[in-house]
Amino acid sequence: MSVKKPERLLGYLKYNDIDYPFEFIEEDFSIVLYPPNLEEWEEAADIFAFFENLNKPKSGGWIKSIKLEGITSEHYRIVFSVKDSPSNYHGFKSYEVNWFYYCREEYGFDQIEGIRVSGPEVNYFFPPQIALRNDVKFGEDNYIEKMTVSTTDEETKRDCGSYSVKRGLSAAIELDAFATMHYNTALNPIDAASYMYFTFSKPIGVDDLTTVVYHARCFLKFITYRNNVSFNAIEAFYNKEGKRDFAGTIVFPANKEEETHKKAADRIIKYDVLQSKTANLFKAIKLGKMGYAHICNSIDDRRHFSSGRMIMIMSEFEREFRNIYGQDYDRSDLYISTKQEIVEIIEEYRKSHTGDAKKYAASIKKTVSNLDNSYAQNVEKAIHDCEAIIKPFISRNYGGYTDEIISAICGRVGEIRNGIAHSKMDFKLDAIHLTDTKTIEELTYAIRLKKAGVPDDKVRRGIKELFNENVAI
Repeated sequence: MSVKKPERLLGYLKYNDIDYPFEFIEEDFSIVLYPPNLEEWEEAADIFAFFENLNKPKSGGWIKSIKLEGITSEHYRIVFSVKDSPSNYHGFKSYEVNWFYYCREEYGFDQIEGIRVSGPEVNYFFPPQIALRNDVKFGEDNYIEKMTVSTTDEETKRDCGSYSVKRGLSAAIELDAFATMHYNTALNPIDAASYMYFTFSKPIGVDDLTTVVYHARCFLKFITYRNNVSFNAIEAFYNKEGKRDFAGTIVFPANKEEETHKKAADRIIKYDVLQSKTANLFKAIKLGKMGYAHICNSIDDRRHFSSGRMIMIMSEFEREFRNIYGQDYDRSDLYISTKQEIVEIIEEYRKSHTGDAKKYAASIKKTVSNLDNSYAQNVEKAIHDCEAIIKPFISRNYGGYTDEIISAICGRVGEIRNGIAHSKMDFKLDAIHLTDTKTIEELTYAIRLKKAGVPDDKVRRGIKELFNENVAI
């Protein structure tokens, strides 16, 4: 049974070894600590003590986070992660909250067996209609005489694979969908929802839980190509007599800009595309192989190509290409060995010198080590490697798929990348450059999904749906 969300979140928190009454303010995602007695209030309200505390430098030059633990009015155990820079209003301290976790009193913060995540993007990724069965009876003249909606008897659970969260800890990922009956309502009396489950190889604490939630958020951002993803609930379960007890919940600040596009459910890479390869994307996320700076804030934002966004798209392809193919991809053995010998010669020179000569040698060594194909060459290599995936989209957007067309695309994107990167903005951006940029977006997804082991035909379908490509595949 899931833990019930309190109507008001208040109780006591331990602060400086004293139990302080607290209240959570949902509007600005903060907590207020109320002094437990007049003496504590007078001390906290001391204006000189306040300014003395205000002037204390923060360790490392940034605001760290601390945890405050306590109990709620419903007797839930609760822990808040807050920024250690409280505001002080006449002795009443207020903290900005990063996240908070609460669970039933009999459980701890380090016994979590797994979580289940729900939200609109989870529903889009794994449509919950799989949990329902529709039966339609037609009468004369093909009029619908009777329509019945019921739960299905078929298996709805799907495997997504597993990945390593950190050394010694792995998570198995599954999807499932359930139907729900809403009584005493005339609007949508039968509904269904999907859930993404993470089952851990051993019980974990809340800090590891926040890491997994971060991975899940990055995954949803990748498959939707937008930042405004959201969770309806992130519920933690414990082991109780061999059964799952959903006795905990972790809460993060709500996304201020929810996706409202009417085609949001279609602009996504669905489970049918990824299937058991889903976990391979989580592996890449965990290893920091994927970037998100180029991802749009919403579906509507995809139509806007500022110079800043264009360079982010170009840079992400460059990053992905190097991560997936390596620095000297498709280079001859002679080139690689020659480059290595030159680097070793420079290193010997660096070791035998001092001062500026040693510093210059180190800089030259770094330059030679980082020598790579040109951006245009890498784009061409990726197109040829992913030809079975990307060919239909290039053919439609450029009116064909020839060596001349490929060469022209590579030349233009190389010019864009180098021009923007080196602040040479004296070239004109035409409509064809925007098409080229979209090609790089799709190519970046092609090489990442291919690396994840997704079959070419499914990658084509995923790109078609995500980027709304009107092309037969």
